Amino acid sequence: MSEPLLATLAAVAALFDGQPDLPLPLISIYPRTPHKADLAWYLNINDRGDEEMQREIAALIVRTIGGEWTKSYTDNEARMVQQRGGLNMTLTVTRAAVCERVVTGVKSVTIPAKPAEPERTVEVEQVEWKCGPVLGGVA
Repeated sequence: MSEPLLATLAAVAALFDGQPDLPLPLISIYPRTPHKADLAWYLNINDRGDEEMQREIAALIVRTIGGEWTKSYTDNEARMVQQRGGLNMTLTVTRAAVCERVVTGVKSVTIPAKPAEPERTVEVEQVEWKCGPVLGGVA
């Protein structure tokens, strides 16, 4: 085994050393970049639990690893990322697990007619997400 790969494996092992409650992530190390490892916790897929469980596990991971996490959001997901010592860590949860969805209004939208379907108007919710710190219970 190459020295960069051994150093990366040692960094991964050090992250988990003495942390029996830290859930294991998906770990990827690629042959072209043995000096880096991608660690990914996908708490929002494969029936990993409800939103409360995702929030609790995310808080545990963030609290245990510590450091600064960069947050980003899509319509359905919240993602937290941290890079430290060759470890690229990503934590993904359902957005509703860590943010509050607030309906701020309703908008009427007209959908144009198509063959065999008449024009129609539908009501679409206008939504705002309120997100706070992960460790504060709302992320």
